[in-house]
Amino acid sequence: MVDDDSFVVVILKPEIATGNFKFASTGSTNKSAAESSSIPGVSAVEASFLLPNGHIIPHVLTKITEEGFEIVQQRMKQFTRVEARQLFLHELQRLENDEQAYSSFIVSMSRGPSQVLLLRLSPTIAKGDVNAAINKWNGIAGAWDPAIARKKALAGSVPHDQWPLRALCGLDAIQSGITNSAHLSCARRERFFLFPPATPRLERATIVLLATFHSNFPNGKEYLLTKLEKEARAVVVATMENCTLSADEVVMLCSLTRIPGEGPMQEACVNVVRHADQVVGDKGVDVLVIEGLDLSYSLRAVVGPTNLELARLYFPESVRAQMSSKQPSVELPAGLYSDKTADHDALGFESGLFMSFDARLNIGNPTDGARLAGAPPKGTQVERTFGIIKPNAAHKPEVVKEIINLVSLFGFTVEHQRRLRLTRDQAGEFYAEHRGKVFFETLLSFMTSGEIVALQLSRPHAIRVWRALMGPTNSSKARETHPWTLRARFGEDGTRNATHGSDSSVSAARELRYFFGSASIAGDLSNSSTLNARIVAQRSIAIPGASPSSVEKILAQGLQELMEIKVSDPLEACRWLGTWLVNYRSHGLDEDQQLVREPQQPTRALKLDRSVNKPSSSVPGTDQEARKVVAIVFGSAVDNNLRSSILGIIQRRLEEARYKIIDVSAEIKRHPDPSTGVSSLVKDLKACGRRRCVLFDCEELTQRSMFHREFKAQSPTEWHINFVVRMDLDNTQENTFTSSSPFDVPVVHVNLPGSNLQKLEAENILHGCFCTVFDASVVLLDDPQQLVPISLWTEAAKRFGFHLLTFEALIASVKSSSNESDEARLLLQLLRSGSNVPSKLILPLLRRSILGSQPGSNGVHQKFLLMGFPWSKMQSSELEKEIGEPQSVLFVNSRGEQLRFKTTAIDFPAWMNAFRKKGLVKRIGIDSVQPLDPDTVSKTLNGVLAPVIGCFLGECGDQQQLQELQAVAKAQGFVWIDCTSPNAPTVHKLRQVLLSTHAGLEKYFLYCYPHTPAQAVDFLYNVAVPQFVLHSGYSSSQDVLKVFDAHQAIVQADISIPQASDAALSRLKSIFFRKQVVAVVGNVGILNLPQLRNVVAPLGYDVIDVQIGADSVDMEYEQLLAFERRIQATQAPRCLVIGAPESSNFYHALESRIGCAMHKILILQHVPVRAPNPDALDDEDFGDSDEEEGQSYTDENDSDGDTEPLPGVKLGKVMKALSPQLSQLLQTFATSATSSILIDIIGFLESTPRGSAFIIEGIVAHLRPRLVCVVGHPFSFYQTIARSCCRCHITGFIDTRQAMSSLEAIEKIESIVAATPHASYCLDGFPRALLPGDTKPSGPASPSPLRYVAQQLWELNRRVGSLSTLVRFTATVKSLEERTPEKITRRILDEAQDELELGSSDLLDWFATGKSRHGATSEVSCDQTLEDAQEEFDSVLQQVLRPRRLVVKQKAT
Repeated sequence: MVDDDSFVVVILKPEIATGNFKFASTGSTNKSAAESSSIPGVSAVEASFLLPNGHIIPHVLTKITEEGFEIVQQRMKQFTRVEARQLFLHELQRLENDEQAYSSFIVSMSRGPSQVLLLRLSPTIAKGDVNAAINKWNGIAGAWDPAIARKKALAGSVPHDQWPLRALCGLDAIQSGITNSAHLSCARRERFFLFPPATPRLERATIVLLATFHSNFPNGKEYLLTKLEKEARAVVVATMENCTLSADEVVMLCSLTRIPGEGPMQEACVNVVRHADQVVGDKGVDVLVIEGLDLSYSLRAVVGPTNLELARLYFPESVRAQMSSKQPSVELPAGLYSDKTADHDALGFESGLFMSFDARLNIGNPTDGARLAGAPPKGTQVERTFGIIKPNAAHKPEVVKEIINLVSLFGFTVEHQRRLRLTRDQAGEFYAEHRGKVFFETLLSFMTSGEIVALQLSRPHAIRVWRALMGPTNSSKARETHPWTLRARFGEDGTRNATHGSDSSVSAARELRYFFGSASIAGDLSNSSTLNARIVAQRSIAIPGASPSSVEKILAQGLQELMEIKVSDPLEACRWLGTWLVNYRSHGLDEDQQLVREPQQPTRALKLDRSVNKPSSSVPGTDQEARKVVAIVFGSAVDNNLRSSILGIIQRRLEEARYKIIDVSAEIKRHPDPSTGVSSLVKDLKACGRRRCVLFDCEELTQRSMFHREFKAQSPTEWHINFVVRMDLDNTQENTFTSSSPFDVPVVHVNLPGSNLQKLEAENILHGCFCTVFDASVVLLDDPQQLVPISLWTEAAKRFGFHLLTFEALIASVKSSSNESDEARLLLQLLRSGSNVPSKLILPLLRRSILGSQPGSNGVHQKFLLMGFPWSKMQSSELEKEIGEPQSVLFVNSRGEQLRFKTTAIDFPAWMNAFRKKGLVKRIGIDSVQPLDPDTVSKTLNGVLAPVIGCFLGECGDQQQLQELQAVAKAQGFVWIDCTSPNAPTVHKLRQVLLSTHAGLEKYFLYCYPHTPAQAVDFLYNVAVPQFVLHSGYSSSQDVLKVFDAHQAIVQADISIPQASDAALSRLKSIFFRKQVVAVVGNVGILNLPQLRNVVAPLGYDVIDVQIGADSVDMEYEQLLAFERRIQATQAPRCLVIGAPESSNFYHALESRIGCAMHKILILQHVPVRAPNPDALDDEDFGDSDEEEGQSYTDENDSDGDTEPLPGVKLGKVMKALSPQLSQLLQTFATSATSSILIDIIGFLESTPRGSAFIIEGIVAHLRPRLVCVVGHPFSFYQTIARSCCRCHITGFIDTRQAMSSLEAIEKIESIVAATPHASYCLDGFPRALLPGDTKPSGPASPSPLRYVAQQLWELNRRVGSLSTLVRFTATVKSLEERTPEKITRRILDEAQDELELGSSDLLDWFATGKSRHGATSEVSCDQTLEDAQEEFDSVLQQVLRPRRLVVKQKAT
């Protein structure tokens, strides 16, 4: 089918597409008449006019054939409302601008599938008239309103079988049965949308703008370019201004053809040339040369018909439709039709805009006549450019394939390509122009995170076209303005934007030579075949720019570098050279790359990093000269006896850790002046041969401190103090933060409970200090399936300052060291004999390696990732005795298995059971299908290996708020880092401090950081993801908060809202504690703990068993701290404590320390089974009513809430069975008006078997979070309101709008709930109908899609919890038009509203029909101001989240 064919698009609408009438009820039909009709909803009189059911489609097809039409293509199509609005916007005018009727029409088009036909009229009938098909079909179909068509047929006495089709198939103007193309321009648009070409075609068009266009539409050119960028897959390859038009060019623009002699055509040519001369004169014209895919369709829709009235009617958002008035034009003689490239409507003089697809037209650029496909013609100037497919796209073969395919479609030739991985130095040299900019470090880290694909591309205008094909730098912006471009489709943000391209010919030449060396100038255009994408994705790494021609040259280069590093030991020199050669070969040439001669002139090409054991500057703390120097200072209230006792404890604990401990105070006193004492101290440090040092009893680290000033001046840089431990009595009120050290020296605060020396040692008060600062942080890693290569584990560990130590590496270090111990000799003997090595030999060697006391070891690593050890042969108690309790134990498995384990028990290795009981085990899911890179692995390990980090955006509102914040941070052991100006650190400095290799388990709080969104992005990518972010007020920090919103596992809280002082402080403490604690007391022996662990794990709970007896309920201070530390050591964000104390005093003390993180107490109480009474009912224990007491729940304002009776045993019987201690506990917290701790009871019969599912279900029901759903128009401010209120109430906000399926959305909700400690969550975008991924399973083993809202809610309830409340944000389109930017048109708003209604209608019906028994619906209007709407939603949220307390009320007898 060609462009000059006469065609029409016909749509058999949903009411007849199946062959039977399916009219929607209009509400106006007489009920009795409708019931007597065979067609539902249609009266008997109307039904008599219509075709019988089953005869509709055959009759229509017969009519098509009889009238000379041919069905070229046909398909079934289910229109969405968005698509219907896009194609049938002109129907609004036909319906006399009746918005309600038009809305009904759109609904009717999207009610079901339609049958779409592309009809071509026989050329013998059309006779060259491209409009003939539409005109003829309009006669066959009849009037648009079937009722009018029937009246005309009856009035004209037309036989029934010859009636127009709409009269036989339609009901009214809305349900007309058949619709068709209203105009040729509409037919083209509908054909392209409904029957797109199988292969996109690159086309060129020329747009000419007359002076009348600019005067009539001043911003028209900018509007045109914006529409092109967004709606047409096109690029502007050339722009020219003030061009002159020849007579021949004017004729071609008007799609006319000069014919010798006289006639209508010659007359028309003379008239248009004369008129063009009058309009253009000496002003000239602007010319745009555009290339794009399928321009003949998309460009016409952007520009619109040349007739302005038709443009406004059928393409109201087109460029020509925006013209304010019509300009004088030229009337063509009647019967004169243009050729196949014409616009077929009228001339372009009306708008002053001409558009032509004539390949002969070449205004203002006579030398550029390149063809658009195949090799350029001889004489065409071909340009070369350089492109990069960046790591986030290059590791996906399907993305590389799509990019290469699009490159080929746009006429590029891929002359050279390389797949390689940049070193940091190479990336730094390539991006040298950006050095010093805020994003430079982020850019380097990203570009070195994985392999890239480098491309040398050629074609005319290559630089301009490639940059246009890539799109704007920021992918988020590109998705709004250039949605079809590469960065919009495959990028993520301004750095991870998928592609790079040269911005000028100079840059292209430099970058091509940098990556391809002399090969970049030897491109052979004769070999222009497109490269296979799979080959591109899998090519081996090349040596870009390197061109050695002989083995001698390679060896000479290696020997030269060896001489430069001056290795004295011959054996070590040989080892170095061998490693250098291996590294050289691993970066060797492609198999098909030939050696080329060195260019005569030296070039700045990409050089390989061939140094051996060269530390990466991106890894903190790897400097071989680094030292760990800890200064211990005391507050003035700590006396000398306490200091001496602490010194003794430190000396004993650090005896094996190779610390040099110096009593600074005593050393200074031995010399006449402090300067001499410091000099002696520094000499002692240099001579000790240790890398770790403790400077005990120093002065305060302030600007006026004489000792620190002298020490910093006399000691080498590597011996500067990098940690300060400040010890003071617990009741000291002095503010230690404001007078503390500068930023680069973190301060850890230790509270001493008193000056009792025996109590200090007996209660191990300093245990927390040693764990935080001195003891090694050990993480055990088990990857039984070897899903991740060792190299990626190593790189990911280095990112967080960890040292990966494998069992093989430990054995190798023993073999190569001078260790003559009995353990080492016996170990080597057993290895040589092939015997099993007992753990008693491995663990001492492992301990010495960790402590740095292994012979030959002199490192300062304090964080270790241990992998590959025979853990199954070791007892956990022996392991902890030698190396201490591990920070965590990681079990790696496939993500597919992780999803499968949702319903089955996980088979953890048996050796992990002991650690699971302590909550130390964390499962790491790895996607074994997708390629892995260091960045992906690092993201997976962020929550385990990264330190605990909290941020505060901006500054506190007042001094009292700042003091409270400092007090809580100090009590929770956080290192306070002041980032206010002028102390604001760089991201690189923060990385050095927070992720240093010699750091311990420090927790950091960054006050007043980050300042800008760029800093936030840089911090997230180059340092770590913080656990929580606080702010005081939204307006000053909203831009930075938007960056953190993308990481939904970050806890966000607004502490500026005025609240009761105690409640606000309690919430602040819970944020810093970062856990939610539920204590289970009473008859806990009924529980099967392994079973319970598996059931509550998906909800983010670890289960620990403390089993504290009744004689230990009044815990001492250090025991309380130990209990608190044990909870914090768990890996999950929630902790279920089994066998917790039963004393109210204990919980009051715990609440005073961790605030409302102490969430709930569950009492398990069994009831004795009474002997059967023949006079009583058999189910007395389950069904009889209690005459004295009953159970109910009330909210905090004492209004009765929904009653949820406990299943099983009645509360009255349970109350009688409680011990006095549990009764007091229940009474204390059930009636407390000041405590935030909730309490509840689960009763069961004494005969209930251990591990009963009833008990487990009862516990899980109390652990599930509260879920609130919000829905609203995407262009309203509903999400701003919801997020802001959630921050005020410390409620999680989960945005699932980007999920492609309901299962994906539920998995996202489940993962965030399992990673955050919130008690309630606000869900946006779930549940939702008609998601793309819910249509069919993604694979044969995939679970069935959840197509219906009821299914989605059931699955959500099974996995996470029930949806209790729906909050609907409403907004009128009028108010949205006033508030949204100009680029957001009314059509866009309507389409978004349609999608919202389709996606949420079932959910609204679910709540409205009462299917949700405990659900409630609220509405918040977004037509009011933001502040008023926020206040309204806040009151709704307060009501929903109000705690429900269990109270026991006395009943009247």
